[in-house]
Formats: sequence, structure tokens, C-alpha cells
Amino acid sequence: MTTGHWPKPRGESADGTLRGLKVLDLCVAGPGPFCTLILASYGADVIHVSRAGKQDPTTESSHHNGGKRSICVDLKSPEGKEIVLKLAAAADVVLEGFRPGVVERLGLGPDVMMAANPRLLYVRMTGWGQSGPYAGEPGHDINYIGVGGALSVIGIDQPVPPLALLGDFSSGSLTTIITILTALRQRDQTGVGGVLDCNITDGAAMLMHSMVSARPRGGIPMRELLNGSTPFYRTYKCADGKWVSVGCIEPKFYANMIRLMGLGDDPVAVRQYDQSLWPELAKVLGDRFLTKTRAEWTELLALAETCVFPVVEPGELADNPHLAARHTAEHKGGRVHVARAGRFVGQPPVHFGDACEMGTHTDAVLGEIGYDAGQIAALHEGGVVNGPFGG
Repeated sequence: MTTGHWPKPRGESADGTLRGLKVLDLCVAGPGPFCTLILASYGADVIHVSRAGKQDPTTESSHHNGGKRSICVDLKSPEGKEIVLKLAAAADVVLEGFRPGVVERLGLGPDVMMAANPRLLYVRMTGWGQSGPYAGEPGHDINYIGVGGALSVIGIDQPVPPLALLGDFSSGSLTTIITILTALRQRDQTGVGGVLDCNITDGAAMLMHSMVSARPRGGIPMRELLNGSTPFYRTYKCADGKWVSVGCIEPKFYANMIRLMGLGDDPVAVRQYDQSLWPELAKVLGDRFLTKTRAEWTELLALAETCVFPVVEPGELADNPHLAARHTAEHKGGRVHVARAGRFVGQPPVHFGDACEMGTHTDAVLGEIGYDAGQIAALHEGGVVNGPFGG
């Protein structure tokens, strides 16, 4: 890992896989903070930099600060820039999410940071990437996955945005983590870092690989098979207003489902792949699912090789028997905590740490990189730093 002056780690993570990795997160919201939240859960020492005097909890991803240290710095001031450059000089990874050219105008671009730290991985996490005609334009998740091709295949009558799960957190955060980890491996081999161009649009296009390369199944294009157009791959409402997911593409699973639903002799239900009957089949299944509650259908179908399972709502995650058995979600402190995906067999799951207020560690971090009490007070007085939020 990079040598240099870096604050002491805040404490040992439950998972020390990345212990010793020093990450400076300059991102405000979206995929960047979620990316570093996951890195922190593996033991990386992450310092998140919020904007001094501009900590808006509706825009800053403070809920992604679990396991990190948080400082508030004015990046436009010379003193604030000096603080960030001191931290970057000893970091392994710097992550920023500004539009192209912004960090250069702030004097915090890769050329400046890597001049003092050639082993640095400077990660640019944006929506469009650093080149191309859209690179300098504003955008949101829906725009990025739209251009990346993913939005076009979601929904039946019109494209439906899937929250920020597909764009920000899958196409953005998770692909960026893969890129960082492989780049660290390369750096270990070469001894030098580099600039990484990570973005949501490229990630969405990559995730479209199976859609653009897969052959039709039973004469049905993959898009139509999986977007809810087929009556055997969609959701259905139950008697209690809750929903189940039906994914019985294969005839053997479909046959199990209609038999248990009492439709094994229905002349429409037995013709699974007759597309001319799909509107009628969807009504037959829809009417039957309305006769029982979600819990009743789950008890009847979920463990009977039917590919029918409950659609679990966010607040119910910790109550689902499968997720509870794996400790994937737990009730804690009046809310649901979810675990990081992926674990070594035999080891307990790792849950994300409680989020801290933005700026909680400002003074401690400054003290540990060489600022004395008088200098810290002067930085607060001048508006260069502040924290915690509201402080």
C-alpha cells in the first residue's frame, strides 16, 4: 500500500480483507459513496469529503457513510485544497464524481495528485464517462441506463425506470468496484497507478450483453421472455393486495404451478407457449392468484419447484424466512439492516455500519495529519472546514 501521512484507522472492520487500503472519496451522491461503503465493509479505510457549509442531507449520501470517516472541507479554498492534497498524497485510491474538467479547475485533478503519489489510482466515477458527445452534459440514472440500452427492455407498454438499482448501484458502483480491485492487482505488478474512467452508461451497456447476444427461446426474444410480456414470467396480485413473482419459464416448473393451483385441466392454462392465448392465460392466472393471500400462495408454491415466490417489500426483508435464516437482513435499532452480498463459507455476514453525521471526524482527521488546535480553530473560523452537520 502507499506510504505517507494518513490518519490512524478508526477501528477494525468485521471483515479485514482490504485492511490497509486507503480511500479518499470526493463524491457527493449516487454510485460513488455506495462504492466506498462496500469497500469500507471489507476493511478499507475510507475518508469521505463533504462540502463545508453545504451539507444538504437530501443530496449528500450521508446514509452511505457507514464504516467511513467523514470530514467537511471547502474544496474551492486554498487551505481546503491543501488538506485534500495531503490526504491524497498517502492514499491508494481517490474517487471523484464531477463532470469532466471540474476537478482540474479546482486544482485537484489526477496530474496534480499523481505527481506527489505515482502509485495512486485516480477513479473518475461519472454518468457518461470522460469522453464522447454527452460527457459534459448533466444527467440522471434514467438517462444513463436509457442510452446504455438497459431501460429499453424494462416494462411492457413503455420503458419503466427501475429506481436507481440498475444504474447508479449496479452499472455504476459495482462495476467501479471490479475496476478498482483489478487495477490494484495491476498496480501491485507494475508499481504505478493510473486514471480509471468508470461510468454508469458503459456499465449499463455491459449488462446488456445477454440481451444482445442471446438467441430466442422457443421463438420468443429474450426481451419479451423476461420483461413481463409472458404470463408465466411476471408478477400477480394476491387477495391481500400483496404480490408474488412467477418465473416458471421451463415447462416442468410451469406444470407444477398450474397443478398446485388447480388449473392442471384448464384448456387455456395447459398451453403455456401458445402466444395467441397469452392474454387469456394472464387473466386465468391473475383471477386465480386473487383467491388466496400472498402468504397462502407462498406456503403452497414456494417450496414445490414452481419458481413462484413472494414479492418482499423493503420493510419486510428481515421477516422473510430465507433472508432471516441467512442473516441477510435483520431488525436493529428500529430499522432493517441488510448485509453485504458475498461471504466466505463458514463466516458470518457483514452488515454495513451505522452512518455517521457528515463532518463527524473533521477535527480528528486534521489533528492526525499535522494540524494543531489553533490551526483547526482558524480553519473553522474561516469556513474552510466544519462539522458535524449543523456544526
